[in-house]
Amino acid sequence: MGARADGSSPYARPFARWLARVPALGTSSGFFLVTRDWPCSPRRSSHGEPHVPDRRCDPHSQGRTMIHRKKALGVALAAVLALSALAAQVAAADPLTVEGGGTVFYTGDQDGGLWKFDSSSGASQCPTTSIKASSSGTTVNETSYEATYSNCSAFGFVTMHWSQSGCTYKFTTPTKIKAGEVTWHASDIHIVCSAGKNIEYTPTSFGVSVCTRFIGSQTPTGGHVVGTNVTGGGKTDVTLDITLTGMHYTGTGGPCGNSETHSDLTWTGNSTVRAYSNGGHTTQVGIAYS
Repeated sequence: MGARADGSSPYARPFARWLARVPALGTSSGFFLVTRDWPCSPRRSSHGEPHVPDRRCDPHSQGRTMIHRKKALGVALAAVLALSALAAQVAAADPLTVEGGGTVFYTGDQDGGLWKFDSSSGASQCPTTSIKASSSGTTVNETSYEATYSNCSAFGFVTMHWSQSGCTYKFTTPTKIKAGEVTWHASDIHIVCSAGKNIEYTPTSFGVSVCTRFIGSQTPTGGHVVGTNVTGGGKTDVTLDITLTGMHYTGTGGPCGNSETHSDLTWTGNSTVRAYSNGGHTTQVGIAYS
């Protein structure tokens, strides 16, 4: 092919256009040093259409990608922390250990104080309280106590009749606080009654019922119970320090409350629990929390 009328080579302009697209960094020994064409380069395609940059070059896309990565990292971290907390809780569970194992029988008293059930309309208290339970095996994860109350008073009335109606206080596995001391959170304590049954107490005045309060099956919503090993007489006992709140009740009116559900009942008291290897409660065995 010959030269053009202006004397230039017919290959000059195409070569110039190609050369303009080559990102030359300089020369060495007369040769161009050419780098790769980066995706963010503002060039045009070989057909003349505007070049669409790789979306990695879009700062908005990069920001969204970073946010998604941070969210994924946050979810993963939360999962790890949740599993760690669960493992720690399981590791801290501290069941009761019974000396010698076998079937044992527990008794408990009010530890020289009062078991008291208080509400906005007044308190109910019993100076004579006893609890009992039984279990089998060396390790006890759950205990259900039956209770008996006597010499009770309520709402300023000197006489109050208490009926447990077969309801029990169920203590599940506590959490270790330190050596020889554990705690039950409110969610670990349950009042368990048969269908249609309730704990009932009725204050009387001159032999006439004033009202009746009903406490049904439930789990308190606040408070806790602390259990502590106590060594006396050569055998280890356990004391219970009870402070539970947010318990529910209904009543027949007056200071007992109306038929609506009320949730301001608190239960406080102390008890010393001992264990025996026989139902006659004459041969004591040691019980303890590690």
